[in-house]
Amino acid sequence: AETLCFKFQSMAEEDTPNPSAEYLGREATHAGWLHKKASTFPFKWQKRWWILKGEYLFYFHGPSDEKPRGPALNVPELTVEYDDEGGDKCCFTLISEDKIFKLKADSPEEVTNWISGISKKSAQAVSEEHGYVRPNKRASSFFANRLGKTSKS
Repeated sequence: AETLCFKFQSMAEEDTPNPSAEYLGREATHAGWLHKKASTFPFKWQKRWWILKGEYLFYFHGPSDEKPRGPALNVPELTVEYDDEGGDKCCFTLISEDKIFKLKADSPEEVTNWISGISKKSAQAVSEEHGYVRPNKRASSFFANRLGKTSKS
C-alpha cells in the first residue's frame, strides 16, 4: 500500500470553538459524510458528518447536531495519510496529538477532495506565518494518479 504523508505544525495556540453543525456548515470549506472506524472493540465503521471550516475540522452524528462528537481538530497540527486498508482506495487516516482517526469516504475522489482540502488549509496556515510554501509535486502527482489522470513533472 502506498502511503503519502503530510505533516504540519501549529503556528498559534488558540481556543478551539465548538458550535453547532448547522452554524459551522455555513460557508464551510468542505462538509460531508465520512465513516469513522471506532477506536474500541468491535471497531465498526460509524457514519459521521464532518465539517472543515477555517483551520478546524469537526465531526457530528449528523448535520443537525447541536454539538460535535469530539473536540475540534486543529488542522495545522494534523498528520494526514492515505490508508489503502485491505486494498480499499477510499480510506485515509488523521493523526492528532492524542488520537488517530481512521476514515473512509464513498469514493477515491472524495478521499482526494478531503485530503486536498485539509492539506490546503494546513499549507495556508503555514504560508501565512512563514511566507510562500512551494507546492508538493509528489502530492500533486499522487492525487492525479489516484484519479486515473496523468501528471507532467
